[in-house]
Amino acid sequence: MDEQPTFTGSESPADIARAAIAWFAEQPHGANFAVFYENSIPKMRYKFDADWVEFDCVYRLDILLESFYSDAERIFDQNANANFIEPELRPFLVPVIAFAGMTAILSRILILQGQMFMETLDEIRVTTAGMFLHSLVTRSSHKASLGRGASKVIRDWIDKAVDTAMKQKRDFLIGYMNTQPLINIPTSPGRPGGSTKPEEQKQQESEKFARELEAVIRKLYAASGKLPTRIRVAEELSIGGDDSRSSAFYNKLKRTGVDYDAIAAKIKLHG
Repeated sequence: MDEQPTFTGSESPADIARAAIAWFAEQPHGANFAVFYENSIPKMRYKFDADWVEFDCVYRLDILLESFYSDAERIFDQNANANFIEPELRPFLVPVIAFAGMTAILSRILILQGQMFMETLDEIRVTTAGMFLHSLVTRSSHKASLGRGASKVIRDWIDKAVDTAMKQKRDFLIGYMNTQPLINIPTSPGRPGGSTKPEEQKQQESEKFARELEAVIRKLYAASGKLPTRIRVAEELSIGGDDSRSSAFYNKLKRTGVDYDAIAAKIKLHG
């Protein structure tokens, strides 16, 4: 069910939330995910089981999603106030914006739940190390001077943890937005604004990436006897992070002009 619903402008936030839930439930998902109703209340269960953690979460979807409707109104009004769109289109476009946001929320929940545990572990590592360092300082006869040094060390640990978390969030947001055809946000400082790479350099980089891509697909194909997924290939090439790998790989293929399907088909045909 890839076709998204159409709206007349008369829908309530609850109507749009129900449409988003119904659409999302029809998309391909793993066995660890399920949408169900309990006393007419839409809920979603997400299970995760790995070596280091196991959880079974249930989300109440109506309250979670309907609250986004006010955000959709604000998004439209901001653009209307900037004269980017006609105000009279508000009844028709607010539902579309709300639907897009609600389905994005449902998609991200499946990722963010696992991330929450990883981020919590990172924070605990920093705070535990900091508390242990503090306990060592308190045993010293030079508490005052050592305390200043310990504070600097702990601050550096915190700054590094925050920078890492922010970079991951930035990479995801940029990667996600760069999947849109007209959006191209640089992922690194790169060249001065307005400048472009020479065509010869772009051609060389494209050919180099095509060779690397073919080598990785061929290696994974030989190991398993079947073509690998794009995510697996991107992971092998160290493209993107856990959140942004799919979009980062898509953007690199688009940027370099490399035909992934043609390379994969050649490997499958000739081995």
